[in-house]
Amino acid sequence: MNELVKRNEIPALSMGAFIVTRIGLQLQREPEWEEWQAFFDGMQKLGDFRQWNIGDALTMVDTKYGETASQLTADYPEVEYDALRQYRWVAENIEYVFRNTNLSWTHHYQVAALEPSEQRKWLEKAERKGWSVRELRQAIKGGDDSSRAWLRVYNVWNFGFRDERYGIGHPGNIPAQILMNLNYYYTEPGDLVVDLFAGGGVTLDVCDSKDPDFGNRKCKAYDIEPVRRDIQKWDMVAQGLPDFGRAKMVFLDPPYWRQKQGEYSSHETNLANMSLERFHQELAAIVGWCRKRAKYTALIMGTTQENDKFVDHTGELIERLGTPQARIIVPYTTQQYGGAHVNRAKAGKYMLNLYRDLMIWQS
Repeated sequence: MNELVKRNEIPALSMGAFIVTRIGLQLQREPEWEEWQAFFDGMQKLGDFRQWNIGDALTMVDTKYGETASQLTADYPEVEYDALRQYRWVAENIEYVFRNTNLSWTHHYQVAALEPSEQRKWLEKAERKGWSVRELRQAIKGGDDSSRAWLRVYNVWNFGFRDERYGIGHPGNIPAQILMNLNYYYTEPGDLVVDLFAGGGVTLDVCDSKDPDFGNRKCKAYDIEPVRRDIQKWDMVAQGLPDFGRAKMVFLDPPYWRQKQGEYSSHETNLANMSLERFHQELAAIVGWCRKRAKYTALIMGTTQENDKFVDHTGELIERLGTPQARIIVPYTTQQYGGAHVNRAKAGKYMLNLYRDLMIWQS
């Protein structure tokens, strides 16, 4: 770690267990809880250093303390929580060794959604040409296909991170890049896209983007327990399909059976809380309704796994609904299994599931 500080010739502030630099946080040793608390208290007053260092710290404490880590920022003003989320997102997605000491944190924010090789290319170009944040953003949005780092041309849509610019915090949020690709392939600007399990509003925000490849779409969003004002409260099982007219595409990311049981709500009409047979029956009915009201119906669904036992929801739905026009593998962006799960799988000689199926039916 000290080699990194030396290599980048970064002015560093030593604070007990911490080395605070202009482009991020390093540890001299493993801090105790009380030291982390003092660190976060001090960061509120640190000024320009705070973005990188708080972002790195949030990643570190979440790994060590899990949900308990939220206590460390409990005294931060409520208006700062969105900023904290951005700090962490940028820190998680841009490795320390790629951070440029001659550019601002906001420059780095512009490239955080790109692949590492693209991040490095654009940061180096911004430094060399002396670009402002606005000039960097405009260059990335130019005609060069490197600005389409989100685009996938194969039927495996693997994303190393979830673009935090889209949607608000919600346990069911998926990578916005999935919606970017769906909109790119199956819709055009001005088309209506409907999300019936809207969660944190990722679909709404992607459609609202000004990027013509995937934005400038109309969007109607529904959820059994809305967390945003632009999402309409609607119980798909109890009320049936809402009257949204004719859509170009309906997107379905329903609560997964058993995996999300009780996490979103305790309603018996919440798909995650149902018996397996009713889950398949209700979900197949919803897809069937959507296919009558939209040209494309897209459903993303993960396999339920309990040790070596799999419940193949995708296979069940294909049997009930017919073969989709497209079937895409979407690996999870975050680690789904801890060390104990891995060790049990090795000992029991069974494999662990790391992907979801994205199916698109055309009507």
